[in-house]
Amino acid sequence: MGVVVLDRAFAYQTGTVTTSVKALTDLSFTSDQVGSADSAIITVRTTELLYRLDGGVPTSASHPIAVNETITVQGRQNLLNIKFITASGTSNVTVTLLKRGL
Repeated sequence: MGVVVLDRAFAYQTGTVTTSVKALTDLSFTSDQVGSADSAIITVRTTELLYRLDGGVPTSASHPIAVNETITVQGRQNLLNIKFITASGTSNVTVTLLKRGL
C-alpha cells in the first residue's frame, strides 16, 4: 500500500546532514515556510539519520531513520523543533513541506 497525502505540498528541498546538528531551516527552507507547514515528508537517501522533535540535540540514542526510509512528521511545533544529525558520514535527505487542505 502506498502513501496517501491529503495535505498540499508547497516546498521541497534536498540537502545533506553530517555530524553537525541541522534544523529544517539549515536545509534551505525559510523560517516562514517551516512556520506555516502542517507536516513534512522526510526521506533518507544515504547514511542513517538521527532526530529529535523536542528541539534537543540528537544523539545515538535518538530516533533513527534508516537509509531509503520515509517518515511523516506532523505538527508545526514539531517541524520548528526537529533537529537532525548522523552518527558519522553524510546523509542525503529529501524533504517536502505540506499545508492542510487541497
